[in-house]
Amino acid sequence: MDVSNENIFTLIGLITIKFSRLDYLTLEYISILIRGYVSVENNIIFQDSTLEKKIQTLEKLISLKHNGNFETMQLEFIKHLKSLKDKRNSFIHGAWNLPESQNIDEIKSLSVKQYKYKLSRPKNRIITKIWEPGKNEEFTKSKLIAFLTDIETTTNDLLQIMAENVRILGNN
Repeated sequence: MDVSNENIFTLIGLITIKFSRLDYLTLEYISILIRGYVSVENNIIFQDSTLEKKIQTLEKLISLKHNGNFETMQLEFIKHLKSLKDKRNSFIHGAWNLPESQNIDEIKSLSVKQYKYKLSRPKNRIITKIWEPGKNEEFTKSKLIAFLTDIETTTNDLLQIMAENVRILGNN
């Protein structure tokens, strides 16, 4: 899909939709590791899990089901998926600052103030959850296209890993 002529807001929409598909595929990946095929029951069990929880489940299942080079390759993939998830979260959940423009097609970049989630425990107090402000990051059209391409490549990699798992686990 050629997105070079799309405006920034279309790219943000595509990033959101494509990442949502990647998130859903991790659910199917869990199902394949548990049963050897996609199972509606497993999807129901894990459907409300965050992507972070799905990733933790995948790490455990991969270690149980595989060893050697294929396990290493899958765990490397999971490491990349975590990184992509963190990048997506800081982008989507950041505070966006759009330049003032009458025409959305004229907007060439946007600034996002990133926030990091952390637990805080003041002296002798209950642990609280806080969002700590981070850095501002400028997202140009080319940066958004690169991010979208990374999501698409990661999705294709996941589909190949899932197919290989079905092949391997189907023979056991």
